[in-house]
Amino acid sequence: MTLLILSAAGLLLLLIVLLLAWLRRPASTPTHRPHRPTEPAGAGSPPPRTEVAQTTPPPPPAAARTWLTPPSALTSFQRLGREQLSPPRQAAITAALQRVAQPSRALHQLVSPDFLAQASSTDLAELLQGEPQVTAKVLATVNSPLYGLQAPVMSLGPAITYLGLNTVRGLCLH
Repeated sequence: MTLLILSAAGLLLLLIVLLLAWLRRPASTPTHRPHRPTEPAGAGSPPPRTEVAQTTPPPPPAAARTWLTPPSALTSFQRLGREQLSPPRQAAITAALQRVAQPSRALHQLVSPDFLAQASSTDLAELLQGEPQVTAKVLATVNSPLYGLQAPVMSLGPAITYLGLNTVRGLCLH
């Protein structure tokens, strides 16, 4: 008998807590749907949507915004078209752009969709063996404190397996 009374008292207490929680809900919660006017038959257009106003913080006042001023060397910057440049200047710009190093063939292969669709960690390790800078970056990343390995990883294959293909690909592209 006492067990039944205790169960009933527990159920009553639970109902009281739920009722109090329901009564304390925010007042902005609508309890009914707003009335939408009906359109005449054959109007052909869907009823207008009512958007719920989202509360966003107001932008800071104009006085609080700080704008960076460009360096004095850039204040007189003007974009020039090719026809506005003298032939020697065009030749100098073309020569400077030709001296920019092109990515290696291995990195071109790395970003190709065909390679990424069927690449394994072994394939990626073989591809990156010829790229010492990328290999050093991958090994430095896997041996960093971020990963907390007990023993350092010394070869590229286990490093790629541990980091994952997407992480290694991201390291190669940066």
